[in-house]
Amino acid sequence: MKLLKKAFLGFLFIMISAGVFLGLVLLFDTDQAAKPEVSALAEKTPAKQEPSSAPKDSVNSKDNYSLNEHTRLKLTDEAGAKLLSDVDIEQLAEEMLPSMVAIQATETGQNLFGQTVSAPSQGSGILIDEDKEYYYIVTNAHVIENAEDITATLAGGQEAAVSVRGSDSVADLAVLALSKDSLSEETRASVSLAALADSTEAAPGEMVIALGNSLGYGTSVTVGYISATNRKITTDSGITMTLIQTDAAINPGNSGGALINLNGELIGINSAKLSAVTVEGMGFAIPASSAIPVLRELQTMEEVPESAQGYLGVRISTVSSTMADEFDMPVGVYINEVLSGTAAERAQLQAGDIITGVNGIAIATKEQLSARITCYRAGTTVTLTIMRRVQGEYQETELPVVLMSKEEMDAVSGE
Repeated sequence: MKLLKKAFLGFLFIMISAGVFLGLVLLFDTDQAAKPEVSALAEKTPAKQEPSSAPKDSVNSKDNYSLNEHTRLKLTDEAGAKLLSDVDIEQLAEEMLPSMVAIQATETGQNLFGQTVSAPSQGSGILIDEDKEYYYIVTNAHVIENAEDITATLAGGQEAAVSVRGSDSVADLAVLALSKDSLSEETRASVSLAALADSTEAAPGEMVIALGNSLGYGTSVTVGYISATNRKITTDSGITMTLIQTDAAINPGNSGGALINLNGELIGINSAKLSAVTVEGMGFAIPASSAIPVLRELQTMEEVPESAQGYLGVRISTVSSTMADEFDMPVGVYINEVLSGTAAERAQLQAGDIITGVNGIAIATKEQLSARITCYRAGTTVTLTIMRRVQGEYQETELPVVLMSKEEMDAVSGE
C-alpha cells in the first residue's frame, strides 16, 4: 500500500512538472511570435531625405541675433525641446562672468531715535563700456543710494573703489566709474564688456539666465524663462515701470545683475527691489533697450561746481501719484511760476506745465529735476518733456531750453 501511494505521488509530480514546462514553452513561443513584427519595423530602411541647405541653429553663435528664430524655447515643440537639451548653461555663464562685478558699500541712514547708523550693503553690476581712463558699470540706483565707500570686486578677485558717475532713481539705474589705473594688468586682461541684445525682440517662453551677487555670497547663476514682456509695475513711490518678468530666481544682492539670453547677450538688468516677495517665481528686470539711452546719459554726467551749474528759472512742486489720481494729472514736476527774464520764459514754458523728463530720462519729483539740471553747465541745451493741458486734456511735447547761469538767475530773482 505504501508503495502504491509513493507511485501515485511520483506520477502526480511528473504531471505537474510537465504542465509547468508546457506553459513555459507556450509563453516563450508567444514572445518569439511577436518579435518578427517589431524586427520588421526596425529593419525598414528609412526614406532617403534630401540634404537641407538651411544652416543649423547654433545656440552659442554670436551670428544668431534673432531671439525669435534661435533662442525661443517651446517645450511643446519637438525642435524646441531638442534645443533645450543642447543649451550649455555652464559655458554661457563662464562667458558672461568677466563682465560681472560684485558691489559692496556702506549704507548710512537714521534709526528710530534719529541717530545716524551704518550697515554694509551688497549688489551686482555689469561692465558695459570703457574709455581710455575708465570702465563703466551699470547697476540699480537703489544699490548705491545713501551709500559710501563703494567698491567693486571683479571676476579675477581684485577689489577696487568706484565712483558714481550718474544715478536715476526713477529708472532705478546708475552708472559707476572704475579707474583702469586702479587695476592690475592681469585683471584688465581678464575683464570684458557685456554684449547687448535688442530686448524688444524678447518673448514669453524664451530661456534666460540670471547672474548676480546673490545675498552677497558671490556671483550665482539661476535659470528660468521669460514669463512676460512689457509688464507694467507701479513702485511704492508711484512710478510705473515697464519690465521683463521672469521666473529665474532674483534674490537680494542680485540687484544690478545680468539677465542674458542664450546667445550670452544682455537683455535686462535685474532688480530684486521690484521682485514679488509674496509669491515664488516672479522676478523683474529692466529691459536693456530702454535702459541704454538712460545709461548713456548718466555716463556723460559730471560733478559741476555750483558756480557753473545751469538754472531754469521756475518755481515748482511735485505731483505725487496720490495727487495725480485725485486731480487727473500726470505724475511729475508742476510749474507754479515761470520767472520773468529766465531760461524757462525764453523756452516758452508755462505755469501749469508738468515736467516729466529731461533729455529722455523720466523724472517724478522736484528733487529729481533739480538733481538732473544741476548736472549740466550754464549754456547747455537740454530737452524737457512736458505735459501741457490743451482743451482740457494733457498732451506731451518737448521743448529745448538753454540753461542760464547762477549770476543771471540771481539777477532776475533779486538775490
